[in-house]
Amino acid sequence: MDALECRRLIDCTANEINRLVDCGFLKSGIHWIKAWTEFDLKWSADEKPHLTIRASCLDSFVERSVQNPEVFKLAMFFVGTRLKNGISVPEPLLEIASDYLTGERMVPAGASGRKRNSGRDFIIVTVMRQLLDEVDIFATHNRHPKGVRTRFMSASEIVGKALEKSRVHYVTPEQINKIWRNFRKQVQNFEAGRSNSVSSDYYEVIAYYHNTLLDDEDEVLRL
Repeated sequence: MDALECRRLIDCTANEINRLVDCGFLKSGIHWIKAWTEFDLKWSADEKPHLTIRASCLDSFVERSVQNPEVFKLAMFFVGTRLKNGISVPEPLLEIASDYLTGERMVPAGASGRKRNSGRDFIIVTVMRQLLDEVDIFATHNRHPKGVRTRFMSASEIVGKALEKSRVHYVTPEQINKIWRNFRKQVQNFEAGRSNSVSSDYYEVIAYYHNTLLDDEDEVLRL
């Protein structure tokens, strides 16, 4: 990998990080991230980008949104991305948004999920996976078998430089490596059927990991 390719990967990764920040992940907690993945929210691919949802998930998303304040906030974000672009809103969500705007509905009571660094970790894991899918490089600091450092940058190093150029800013290389190792351990436990060992802080990234392995099939209806 030459310097030009490294620069391209860093810039592309920084752009993707900022896109995920724009989705609200950085400042959000467990419930927002889990709902996004569980109900399969995705951006449309047209010239007026807006959020879409798998049709079969709509009723569950609506039900969760009136029970949890953080998911309610996500539902209003979903509606906002569509209204902004003149895109129709699914009727159940439109009714909730209308009631909220007219004061007939309040944000549901309850505490939001612990934010801590869940959103930041979600973003780091996501862009790490995308890099590893695109380029044949080591995930973390790569070393020659004899201990001599190679000239190739690892995915974690690229992510670290991209974070500095993004709106997330600086995260130490050690933190990035720890986040990735923890995630891989959780995924391995999940795939081995040891789901009870998956911590709540990593459920959302594991769900995302599995949900994005397969693209929507043609017959899947999205709204």
